[in-house]
Amino acid sequence: MTAIRLEGLSKTFARHDGTPLPVLDGLTIEAGDGEFVCLLGPSGSGKSTTLDILAGLTPRDGGRVLADGREDLRPVVFGYVFQQPRLLNWRSARQNLEFALAARDVDVAGARHRVAAELSLVGLSDFADAYPLTLSGGMRQRVAIARALVIDPDVLLMDEPFSSLDELTARRLRSELLRIWERERHTVLFVTHNALEAAFLADRIYVISNRPARVVGCVPVGVPRPRSPEDPSLLAVQRQVIDLLEDGGAATHDAPGAPARPEPVASPTVSKEP
Repeated sequence: MTAIRLEGLSKTFARHDGTPLPVLDGLTIEAGDGEFVCLLGPSGSGKSTTLDILAGLTPRDGGRVLADGREDLRPVVFGYVFQQPRLLNWRSARQNLEFALAARDVDVAGARHRVAAELSLVGLSDFADAYPLTLSGGMRQRVAIARALVIDPDVLLMDEPFSSLDELTARRLRSELLRIWERERHTVLFVTHNALEAAFLADRIYVISNRPARVVGCVPVGVPRPRSPEDPSLLAVQRQVIDLLEDGGAATHDAPGAPARPEPVASPTVSKEP
């Protein structure tokens, strides 16, 4: 397990006309070892860019990225679930998972039971030999989720992974994701713009402002697990998050730190230094 800290991140892109587009401005967030943290903010506020910087897919302009207090991220295995599935269309669902294992130098033949288990987890056992273009959009995303989990990552990055699913399927997968997390305690950084989803899943929720993104508040959820989506306590957390979002343009606040324990299509994993 791995603790992650993004410290003072800054990032500016160039618009088509060459003028600067500041996206991140001194963003500091962290996820403790085995902690489930949500990053929530308005659309286009830089949430996906933050994950891409952590995974080494986008270079940062300033700040530091630390794993267990060290800047060397090469030993860290990241599983990444993107907004879009990014599957290999010429490989079946099973083969997409096997490809991820092969990229991690895992013996595929010896791990086929794990592939089968992950496909069962996302409700696709009957579609293991189906190709992505024959599956619905929601089913393709479920394959992508299984692919990220099958490698047993140190850190699981999730960029609005349930946004394309119907609500009943999304609810089931949220609960299954929590079951896996409670058993294996991956460190999770989960991006969403759904305040109730964040309240249901997270230990803590970082709320960020519009571009350029800064942390405007950090909300500890504090609701015992297992949770019910209808729990009034979660609705209270949702209200607190929405209040921060509504006030986010006015000022920024220092967010509490983590606990003292502290775009390639082909691969869902990244193990590199950004």
